[in-house]
Amino acid sequence: MQVRDVMTMPAVTATDETSIGTALRLMRDEQITSLAVVDDCGTLVGVVGLADLLPDEARPDRVGDVRTPHAVTVRVDDDIATAIDRMQSTPATILPVVASGRVVGTISLHDILDVLADRSIHTELFAGSGCGTIHRV
Repeated sequence: MQVRDVMTMPAVTATDETSIGTALRLMRDEQITSLAVVDDCGTLVGVVGLADLLPDEARPDRVGDVRTPHAVTVRVDDDIATAIDRMQSTPATILPVVASGRVVGTISLHDILDVLADRSIHTELFAGSGCGTIHRV
């Protein structure tokens, strides 16, 4: 299964000029903990996570002041195993999905778990397991 089969589109993004308050509201409203940061052409320039936006002694005004410039990404045609491997190599639980250098979506650990759980339920129901009863643990 490829990333394109699981990813969320469109990506929720910010720019370097996005205010910290706006970024926090986007995260709250979309129930996510990080944003892809893009330039005016939609090209990825970094990521910003919730921890980057939390108040400290010298809270900056803009996302560009706190973003991480080197984002871990996946491509739309990568296998979901690649996404899992990349998530395991970083604290990120959501990755920008890129195509031709532009952010086209995101893939989260939650997206992957949903697909794996659905496949597991389907297998239990229809793989000749007998009565087709789902047992919750």
